[in-house]
Amino acid sequence: MIRLDGNTEFANLWRLSAFRALAGGRAALQGANTMAPIVLSLTIFELTRSVADVAVVMGARAAASVLTVLLGGVVADRLPRRLVLLGTNLGAGAVHAALTVCVLADWAGTSILALLSALNGMLATAALPAAAALVPQIVPAAVFQQANALLRLGVNIGTLGGAAAAGVIVSAAGPEWGIGLNAAVFLLAGGCFGALEHPAHSGRSGTDSTVLAGLREGWTEFASHAWAGVVVAQLFVTNAVVAGTMQVLGPPIARDAFGGAVWGLLVAVYAAGALAGGIIAVRIRPRHGLRVGVAVCLLRALPMLALAGPADLVVLVVAMFLCGIAVEQFTIAWDVALQTHIPNERLARVYSYDTLGSHAGIPLGVISAGPLAVHLGTAVTLISGAGLVLISTSLASCAPSVRRLTTRRTQRPDCHQ
Repeated sequence: MIRLDGNTEFANLWRLSAFRALAGGRAALQGANTMAPIVLSLTIFELTRSVADVAVVMGARAAASVLTVLLGGVVADRLPRRLVLLGTNLGAGAVHAALTVCVLADWAGTSILALLSALNGMLATAALPAAAALVPQIVPAAVFQQANALLRLGVNIGTLGGAAAAGVIVSAAGPEWGIGLNAAVFLLAGGCFGALEHPAHSGRSGTDSTVLAGLREGWTEFASHAWAGVVVAQLFVTNAVVAGTMQVLGPPIARDAFGGAVWGLLVAVYAAGALAGGIIAVRIRPRHGLRVGVAVCLLRALPMLALAGPADLVVLVVAMFLCGIAVEQFTIAWDVALQTHIPNERLARVYSYDTLGSHAGIPLGVISAGPLAVHLGTAVTLISGAGLVLISTSLASCAPSVRRLTTRRTQRPDCHQ
């Protein structure tokens, strides 16, 4: 671990070359992962003019991503995380380069695109647990809050940049250029992670001799922390509700009420709120960070309530901005809690179980939102969704394990570098 005085101001984090490399890699990885579904879907539709083909290829990528996340956690706890990140990002870039060649050579049939898209999804998702688990190997616990806040600022910038670049390049130059640019961004992420100097190994205990044993050990660690189970259960519900209402119902409501371009503006407002939330998090060090982070997730209900009520663009803009701040505050508090209280040699696997559990409800929410709106009415569906967010978040906030958890670092085995 790079040594840094516990009282060092957060600004000094940027002087650490390893932290700069991690920040650049995570921003580029987020940008690449944001670009990938956009350029792929636009490319497939451009080539085939078939929504069904788009669904096949994008579904293959999504399924591969879900199936890979647990394996990615095991690999990141077994092997040097720097090498995991370098290899997965270079591999994802190579796959997108192959996709570019297929499009240029007119070999881009649906089956080939689905296969390569799935492979890219596997590699990109496998990198996520390793990237999240690297923080404790680079900075001390005293500055986890500031380190994660700064990293999240880069991630949000990567999201905005990736989304904007994907739309512009495909529209201006064609789908093959969009995929090619996506490949370059994955390679850039790999180069940044390759520049990491010290975090060579996760400090694995050595008891997980097989993949299944590693998964069991990771599950045992995850299940031993009641607060982790409570929060992931909350996220299962809230992510499902928010994905269904905001992805399925939000865009058409905004289009009918305010015009076709307004939903894009609202997404940008949400992203601006997330950036503001990151800036706030850089400056604060709450003792009970997870308690605060979970509680502010009550604000995730605001956009749903605003969409359910009379059409008022100002109210909706404020709701989206506050929601962005709340989600960012929670995300940083959650990262700090995991990095503080989970032994580093099992941290990537715990992150992978978190990712799987918190995202497992999203397909259910997306699939059910439309039929519920048809049978119950759009307003009732939105208000009911807001109610589920408020109830699940309130229950999680009241859980003793969440309320008692502090940012004090617990004893853990040292990392072997």
